[in-house]
Amino acid sequence: MNENLEILRLCLDDEVKPSVLWQTAKRNPHTLSKISDMVMVVAATTHRNANEKMEKLCEFCGNVWSDQMKHLLVSCSKMEAARNVHMTKARKIPGNELVDMLLSGDEDLVYAALLGGNSDCDAYIILCADLVSQVITHIDKDDVMFLVQRRQASTNKRSSL
Repeated sequence: MNENLEILRLCLDDEVKPSVLWQTAKRNPHTLSKISDMVMVVAATTHRNANEKMEKLCEFCGNVWSDQMKHLLVSCSKMEAARNVHMTKARKIPGNELVDMLLSGDEDLVYAALLGGNSDCDAYIILCADLVSQVITHIDKDDVMFLVQRRQASTNKRSSL
């Protein structure tokens, strides 16, 4: 199975229902922009074709990556302080079942957990959205343009309804 589709599967429930990310944004309207960015990152993760992956050198830490968002969220030293703050805050959220995924050491599980996993805990999803919004400021221009185009398309679609 395509690795990106597996990550998305870890972020979503099998049951067809409104996304927990959108439900959280609905209950917490001040988070809509950040959660929207997070949804776009999940969508971009599934959009990329495994055959399109190219390895690039990270300008921040010097390591090689094939998925910049995953690299920045999970392993880049540039975001280490932000990840550590996230982990500390995540551990303090009562009933946060994703802490084990965060501590697993498995990059795919950590990535899924940092994208909100399938958590129904608003506090955790908002915390993840804050981290993702920090990371987006550091991603490759082409990835940013992809996210901007997706946002514009969805905004145009909503305004035409």
